[in-house]
Amino acid sequence: QCRPVDGLARIEVEHDAVAKLQFAEPRAADVDLERGGLHQRDQLVELFHRDDVVFLGLDDMTQRRFLDVGGDVLLKKRLAADTLRRAQPGDTRVATLEADCYARLGQDEQVIAVLTPVEAAHPDDLAVAWLLGSALIRAGHKRDGLERVDRVARQGNRPEAYLLAGRTALKMNEFERARDDADAALRLNPRLPGAATLRGTVLSYLGDTQGAIAALRKAVEADPNDFDAQLGLGAVLHTERDLDGARQHLQRALQLKPDSNLARYEWARLERTEGHVEAAVKDFERVVHDDPNWAQPHVELAALYFRLNRQEDGDRERATFDRLTAAQQKP
Repeated sequence: QCRPVDGLARIEVEHDAVAKLQFAEPRAADVDLERGGLHQRDQLVELFHRDDVVFLGLDDMTQRRFLDVGGDVLLKKRLAADTLRRAQPGDTRVATLEADCYARLGQDEQVIAVLTPVEAAHPDDLAVAWLLGSALIRAGHKRDGLERVDRVARQGNRPEAYLLAGRTALKMNEFERARDDADAALRLNPRLPGAATLRGTVLSYLGDTQGAIAALRKAVEADPNDFDAQLGLGAVLHTERDLDGARQHLQRALQLKPDSNLARYEWARLERTEGHVEAAVKDFERVVHDDPNWAQPHVELAALYFRLNRQEDGDRERATFDRLTAAQQKP
């Protein structure tokens, strides 16, 4: 038997190794589990994953009944939640906990498999919609995931849901929608990490350079370690010919993520603008080596080769650009 967890729940493992979840009466300060609201579910998930809460206070013999997973506490929790869900398949709280474990383990297809039937039975459950929508987005099903996350944002008035919806819309080149989601997130929480970065990035795509600079400056002031904000601000300042500012922020972006190909690309573009052609060539060569299927760096590298009278190299890169562009245009 496991000890109670903060008065919320306990696991009982009977002699046949079938686990079941029993919810204890919550204290006044605890979560009201019966309401099933999104905020309450968030708190339950947070308690489930707190480092100082031993949700699986199982002895060695009982742990072996689940499987020998070494010291991976999260995996043990996932295995317990899976057992509990099979014992009580209709309990959305257990399914939510199991799905959250899968999400933390990076197993998004498992999240989708667990929650899809739960969503069918409980279409209005925003906690299920949030976990399932987030997993769908990460798994590449952006349109389906965005539909669910957008519903959580609007019905739950959740700034983090607006933020994820906006980031997803940006990846789908739906810039106006992404801007509106960023604005909604900032209205609900002006200090939400990443929201000003999203707004500045979207505004740069929409051609509002000054608006983008203002938003991205706020983002880097709030968090100098925000890679996307540093990179975005450096790129926008470059277009505005503020080369000193661009160098400062792009250099910081590369310090934060030295292996970022996108940051390396923007740095190479700045080097070219500053007239450091040989250095730019070396960095563009690194970019195309690390991502040979990215078309744009090939044509920019070709132009630099031609400037250096390296005709054969320039022809090769130009041909690669043409081939990749033609492949992208195929239906």
